[in-house]
Amino acid sequence: MAESDIPEAISLTRPLSWNQTEEDWQRFLSLEPHGCFVAVSEGEVVATTTTGLFGGVGWVGMVTVSAGLRGQGLGRAMMQEAIRYLRARGARTIKLDATPMGKPLYDRLGFREEYGLQRVVGIGVKLEVESVTPLGRAGVGAFDALLDLDRSAYFIDRSQMIARLVAGWPQLAALHTSAGIVDGYIVGRHGFLYEHLGPMVATNKQAADSLLRWGMACATGMRVVLDRPDANSRACGLAESYGFEPLRQFTRMHLGREPYLDAPELIFATSGAEKG
Repeated sequence: MAESDIPEAISLTRPLSWNQTEEDWQRFLSLEPHGCFVAVSEGEVVATTTTGLFGGVGWVGMVTVSAGLRGQGLGRAMMQEAIRYLRARGARTIKLDATPMGKPLYDRLGFREEYGLQRVVGIGVKLEVESVTPLGRAGVGAFDALLDLDRSAYFIDRSQMIARLVAGWPQLAALHTSAGIVDGYIVGRHGFLYEHLGPMVATNKQAADSLLRWGMACATGMRVVLDRPDANSRACGLAESYGFEPLRQFTRMHLGREPYLDAPELIFATSGAEKG
């Protein structure tokens, strides 16, 4: 994939009501410039896939095929190219968030279920928050503290991706502290259809509650979504308590060795199906 392919790639996702913007696609390319792929037929982009690499974990996202070419093996070919690329780059485990449409293909390729995710949608409103500090005003070492917390949930280094998300929506990025200890963070991104809150990681429900209130206030008057793990009952209850309603379902899956299984009890919102 080249930057010039982005407009056609976006045209494949719009009928699917996917939320990615041009900035998202540029972020994919900047993180893995040789690991994003397109299939071209008669001069037009007809399929895409992106990859990310976080230490020993590879991530696959944005697997799309033109509606008229589905069922002909093109999705499998794009997945196989992504898997080959990530394994050549040293990935021991390869992960993705499967839509119901894509899951049968990933099952056939040997991916195994890790846990379910529910995308829920609500409306941003201005709310009071406590113990939340914008990342930009949190002082020296704040970003490192955020990354330490993220590693406790994902067991990998996602610093480059998170730094780019912070740069894309700096007003949202924030930390929650209790007794001087960072026990939660939130970042997110602007989207085509709605604002995406996440990743959001917290060690307790109080921190998550304050961070969600902060995120809703940052998106006052706008539609907002978050992808919360089914395995985290606190996250499920928190979203419902603020009126978020189910929008779509995903399944987090992995292929290969399993030393990097997530800790969903700390994950109150993920980065999105295309980012992990």
